[in-house]
Amino acid sequence: MTALAQDLPTQAALERAPDSSDATVTFSKRVDEVQLVFTVTDKKGRFVDEVRMEDFRLLDNDRPPERVFSFQQRTELPLQVALLIDISSSVHSRFKFEQKSAVSFLKNILRPGIDSASVISFGSGVRQVQPMTQDISELETAIHHLRAYGNTALYNAIVLGTTNFGSQVESDSARKVMIILTDGSDTASQVSENAAVTAVAQSGAMVVVIDASGYPPINNDGQAFLKHITTMSGGIILRATGNAELSKALKSVEKGLRTQYALSYKPSDFQTDGSYRPIRVTLQKPKWIAHCRAGYYARQR
Repeated sequence: MTALAQDLPTQAALERAPDSSDATVTFSKRVDEVQLVFTVTDKKGRFVDEVRMEDFRLLDNDRPPERVFSFQQRTELPLQVALLIDISSSVHSRFKFEQKSAVSFLKNILRPGIDSASVISFGSGVRQVQPMTQDISELETAIHHLRAYGNTALYNAIVLGTTNFGSQVESDSARKVMIILTDGSDTASQVSENAAVTAVAQSGAMVVVIDASGYPPINNDGQAFLKHITTMSGGIILRATGNAELSKALKSVEKGLRTQYALSYKPSDFQTDGSYRPIRVTLQKPKWIAHCRAGYYARQR
């Protein structure tokens, strides 16, 4: 198995429901219409772009959907990217390459007039360097103006990052992705780990972590947090201990975003009672792995 595939969460890990105090997901369309965006990889972490409706089974609250409204391969839904860049002192030696790679990534993935992105930096403090925009030049300028210093306020950055979604496109009309470039655990936040998890769950964003903390990964609280927040959001962790791996990881994310699937459906026995409804996607081919959010809370009237 390649280094990039080491931390891809399994579907079994996605089945655990978060604490009801951690998440409330609502929908901007019909109360009983759910928009699910997911990706599929093989066991080596390579993204699969050939999945058809007959290749997978969806269970919402342990039951098949009452009706499927649409299924899209390589979905064209607008993309919103919140790019969170670690500027703590520990990244100083490779920071220029990280900046160059981040700019190249945004240029390659954002479609003019359709997709948008924002940039947030986090060291000892957190700063919204560039609000959500479709202007690549503004994003490039923001990234090149960053300087590495200080500690790591990761949780603060995640909470701020989730506020970047939904301002330009309705909640269920966009693919929301938070990409975090970091090499360490949180050392400076004023908000808690639970607050960061709650914010992600409420936003409905998928979290992708480009982890430069070293290989093999250290088994600590920071790694446990990164694995939890990516798993519950349907995201992944990619290792990037050197410049070549960072470039490879970002290219992998690019491919993943181009091969996302979007499913719109009506759940069976849907009740507007605020209850938690777990989601499970299983694939016919045992070598394929689905990555989707673990579930949602039904909207209350």
